Amino acid sequence: RMAYMQATMYNNRVLRVQDMIVDEIVIENCWQAPLYFSSPPYDESPLNLCSRATRVGLLYRLEREPKENLVDADRSYDLFMNRYRYTGLNDIRVYRDHSATRDFAITYGGSVMPIVNELLRTGKTDSVNALLYKMVEVYPEFWQPYFVISDLALRKGDTAVSQDILIKCHENFKALHEAYPNNLYYMQDYGMVLVELGRGADNQSQIEEGLQLMWRSFNGNSDNTILFKKLASVLAELGRYDELQRAARQTAQYKRNLTDPYLQRLLNIGGS
Repeated sequence: RMAYMQATMYNNRVLRVQDMIVDEIVIENCWQAPLYFSSPPYDESPLNLCSRATRVGLLYRLEREPKENLVDADRSYDLFMNRYRYTGLNDIRVYRDHSATRDFAITYGGSVMPIVNELLRTGKTDSVNALLYKMVEVYPEFWQPYFVISDLALRKGDTAVSQDILIKCHENFKALHEAYPNNLYYMQDYGMVLVELGRGADNQSQIEEGLQLMWRSFNGNSDNTILFKKLASVLAELGRYDELQRAARQTAQYKRNLTDPYLQRLLNIGGS
């Protein structure tokens, strides 16, 4: 406790009350019971909690000796494959509004891909494929697994598997967009899928159709950082830098977005 107080005073940090409460809980617990977070601990903690927060499924577990790369891949794999329930996520008749689709993407998408990457790093390709196909089955609106499966299949020379999963991807996202034509996230993701499929088939008209959908989605809410960054990443990959600058200036009209380092770099502001 004394070391924590000295670190706080020495660094002259102004900590929020809730952050200090988190630190107090950690100090009082003294590694006696497992502590979990729904999101990574705050960066400014003098206890350096972020460097000890290991991803375990959808949560983060505080550990005295953290796992390599801060990912417990084996436990997470078991949770996603055998423990979690995904009731309704694969049924497009279950209504999703913008908030729900955003939260699903952040929660499941943000949690699964680090597990996939760690399994790939350790050579557990069978587990990777099983987990990716599981996500396609239970959460078909999560776009990344389709393309990872396709890429892994192409590395093996299996063009049939690669083509089949991309066809499934197109069918699923088209169905989502048609079921909820005003949902900006489905609109943008379907557009992005069209762009990626167009790039793979060297089909410029399909690329343009996809970009048109992505721009329409972004124009529907230019203040949304998720919509902006997804559009920006696609424009950057395509080398459409004039359009990228246009999107950056458009989202910069909302002053709160100007604190984003990525946007600052695009507009050449706020840095040396």
